[in-house]
Amino acid sequence: MRALRLPIAIVGVAVLGWVGWSIIQATRADELAGTDPAAALRIDPDHPKALLRLGRLQLDAKDFDAATATARHLLSVEPGQGDGFAILALAAVGRGDRDAKQLLEIAVQRAPRNPGVRTQAMVAALRASDLDAGMRQLDALLRLSPGRGQILFPAMAQQAVDPAFAEVLVGALVEDPPWRGGFLASLTSQDTPPGAMDRVYAGLQRHHTLAESELRLWLERMLRNGRWGEAYAHWVGTLAPKPTELPSVYNGGFERPPSNMGFDWHELRNTGVFTSIGAATGAEGGQAAHFHFIGRPTPGGGLQQPILLAPGRYRLELRAKAEFLHSEQGLQWIVRCDGGATVAELGPLEGSFGWQRLATEFTVPATACPGQWLELHNPAVAGSAQVVSGDLWIDDVAIHPL
Repeated sequence: MRALRLPIAIVGVAVLGWVGWSIIQATRADELAGTDPAAALRIDPDHPKALLRLGRLQLDAKDFDAATATARHLLSVEPGQGDGFAILALAAVGRGDRDAKQLLEIAVQRAPRNPGVRTQAMVAALRASDLDAGMRQLDALLRLSPGRGQILFPAMAQQAVDPAFAEVLVGALVEDPPWRGGFLASLTSQDTPPGAMDRVYAGLQRHHTLAESELRLWLERMLRNGRWGEAYAHWVGTLAPKPTELPSVYNGGFERPPSNMGFDWHELRNTGVFTSIGAATGAEGGQAAHFHFIGRPTPGGGLQQPILLAPGRYRLELRAKAEFLHSEQGLQWIVRCDGGATVAELGPLEGSFGWQRLATEFTVPATACPGQWLELHNPAVAGSAQVVSGDLWIDDVAIHPL
């Protein structure tokens, strides 16, 4: 037994050395798999991570035959490796193989989270005019990779000009996918064809799934495009109960809080003024708009309203009250054409006075005035000259045709 101890010790050391070397080599192969898969495979020809990385690199280089061979090797090592099927399918698509569609279907099942597979499956479905299948893949792709919306959203918006695509798209949006908000915001960008935007938003409105914030985006885009008549019609359709007749200035008595939508009052974030709507002594309906100026420069008040007046003569009137209101040129209520000239000026409002009714007449021109804005304006030059202090209350704002 003493004679055998030395040989046994030598064999043990050799075995331990071999195990240690194997561990070192395996660790080294793991380190190289993501950065240098070829080197990793020289250490371990069956290393699955290295095979997967190599196959993806071969796909990127459009070496589809090599990618196919690598994918088959990977699947022989790990038969359940879904991304191996993905590489096979994408290589078949790249070569234009006849069985590419079938391989894509398999890859979608085996590698459902692979963006490349989803993208190719979507393209194949859309080319085959299978809009429903294409939209399913598009939905899955946007859920997997939200960042792809920056590229896909503009393309989807352009394609929505097609009524059939718009209908399928609305069907997906009705399910409230996580990418809905981002897409609708993109849809209202200036580059989107108005017809595409209208089809999508109108479809959501028919399904009663158009949120107020989304409707606001739609109406604002219409106004920016100069489509004031269409915006007004859509806005009126949202009012409940349905009015039989609407005044030129909506909610002119401030009985309701501003909705900041459509042809209602919009609250502005102007510096130097705090605007609120609430109870006011002496107001006709008990409510009035209150502007509190804090002695800093401000371009005007914190409220404005889009209005839709046809060409002709009108009378702007309101009731006002002020306390220690001071500015360089006095404040004015104005009506200005969208992107054009000011057609009405009521003021100046200055000093301290009790409730009094003020009025002025004006003309809306027949051209260059598709819609108008009603707002409190500071006519002084921007900067220190626009300092305003004091308080102003406004009630019963109305415009009547003459």
